[in-house]
Amino acid sequence: MPISVARDTPSRDASSGAACPPAAVACEALFCEMPRPRVSSPAFARHARIGSLALALLVASACTTVSLEPGPSQRPVPVASPPSPPPRVEPPAPVAQTAPVASSALPAPVPLGEPPASAAAPPYGPAVAARFPDPPVAYRTPAFEPGHAALTSNAELHAALARLAGNHGQRSSAPEVRLLPLGTSQTGTPIEALLLMHAEPGASASPAGRFGVALAPGRPTVLLIGQQHGDEPAGSEALLVIAQELAQGSLESVLDRINVVVLPRANPDGAEANRRTTASGIDANRDHLLLKTP
Repeated sequence: MPISVARDTPSRDASSGAACPPAAVACEALFCEMPRPRVSSPAFARHARIGSLALALLVASACTTVSLEPGPSQRPVPVASPPSPPPRVEPPAPVAQTAPVASSALPAPVPLGEPPASAAAPPYGPAVAARFPDPPVAYRTPAFEPGHAALTSNAELHAALARLAGNHGQRSSAPEVRLLPLGTSQTGTPIEALLLMHAEPGASASPAGRFGVALAPGRPTVLLIGQQHGDEPAGSEALLVIAQELAQGSLESVLDRINVVVLPRANPDGAEANRRTTASGIDANRDHLLLKTP
């Protein structure tokens, strides 16, 4: 007997209109293509109708229970998800406004020419001051006089040297002190030194030198020079103290062995202007051999 092959396209159920699967279509085609026997027996015809009815019910149940897989044209198309929103940027927090400070709350400005009130305090603490106290020595230079707020000026230095030279004959055993006018600076300020020596009684002096002074014989002469740089005043103050101690102090015995020439301030122009060089710009400390200083 002829057998039908299942078709690709689904069939429709006549009662419900639902699509039948290919297997159900094959069953239906098989049932439809089967030759029906020609019998005249009523019993056989009744059994044939019952079989046809059972087969129809089987086909109907297959159409209603089997789920159909959608074809290529019926498959859902994936939908692209919408782009995520950009990240939210928080606005910056408002900056608190600082209240203006009243002008009365500000400290009064310190004038440029006056030092602050704390300038007199030492630049160290009490522990350092206790370990390094001031030396128990009283210097008698003009800069260290009570109430004197500046260094020794050129005029004060000249007066101090002249006073030492004028006091040398007060004692018979006192050393001889002579004021030596060495010359003048580039601005006309006198450059002066002191000659200090201790001649032995009865000893003949050496011939007078350039300044008309006879040196004690048999002793070397030592030259001490200070403040060649005008902005270095400590040397001038120190040599003035040494001259005082040689003339009438603890260093007087040194003159039994040497003659001493003390030049406290070799650069009076630089000292007055608090400048390193001379008035013409020459560094006197570099001119010992070149001799360019007038």
